Amino acid sequence: MGISYRQLTPQLKQQIVQAFEGGMECQEIPDFLNVSKRSVARVLVEVGINTKRRNRYSLDETYFNTIDS
Repeated sequence: MGISYRQLTPQLKQQIVQAFEGGMECQEIPDFLNVSKRSVARVLVEVGINTKRRNRYSLDETYFNTIDS
């Protein structure tokens, strides 16, 4: 078990976010940064990142409002 959420520094929280945004899976980050799995999940939720695979992508409802053909 790695570092708990309460022991995380702001720099370590930023590294968790950067690792996730860089393409690393949630299961890989704890071993890579020596933090707990719960810490990773909590930090990502805290910054508003959706880690659910099926809902990770946002939908632009206005994309087809203007069609130039």
